[in-house]
Parts: sequence; C-alpha cells; structure tokens
Amino acid sequence: MKGEPPVISSRPAEVIAHLAPAVARLAYTISPVTPNPSGLPGSQTAQNWTGGLLFDGLLCSAIVIVLGALAYGFGKLSSNYGASKIGLAGVGGGVLLAVLTGGAFGIVNFFYTTGHSIH
Repeated sequence: MKGEPPVISSRPAEVIAHLAPAVARLAYTISPVTPNPSGLPGSQTAQNWTGGLLFDGLLCSAIVIVLGALAYGFGKLSSNYGASKIGLAGVGGGVLLAVLTGGAFGIVNFFYTTGHSIH
C-alpha cells in the first residue's frame, strides 16, 4: 500500500544493516571537538592541581625507592631474605610508580588520539 510506512525486520542483524549507513553518515558529519584548557572556569586551578599531584607522585616514588633500597640492603646484610624480598618489591614498585607518573600525559594522549581517529 502506498501510504504505509516501510516494514523493518524484527531481526537485529537486519535492523543494524539497515541503520548502519545512516549512523555512519551522521557520525562523519559531526565536526571534531578540540580540547580547550580555558573553556571552563577553574581550568587553571585544575592544571595547578594536576601539576601538584604529579610532583607528589614523583616525590612518593623517590621515597619508596629509597626505603625499598634500605630494606633490601638490610635484608641482604643480615641474611633476612623476607626483608630483602620486600625491599626489592618496594624498589620495583617505586620505579613503576615513577614510570606511570612520568608517562601519565603520554598514556592519556595515546588513548585520546586513538579514540579521536575512530570514524
């Protein structure tokens, strides 16, 4: 009949195949948004907090590395293998914390550019 709407199948695969080109065209026409650090009030404060947290993370990682090294040295010299194992784990944890803190912006930027490249 001429005035009736088209019948859409009740099977999900057919519905997705029918709607996918329209959704792709719509998503492609939306213009990309770029980050704007001055777009919201308080952005400068958030940047200052982020810098402070990064400094605190690096400071904590240095403290953990030093304390881990002390525990490792004490454990080795006193033949206390439990202390040396904990000290070694502390040094490794401190190094991992420093790597993650130093690479935080790189990790975020990697996932941002990966998500931004999806079309």
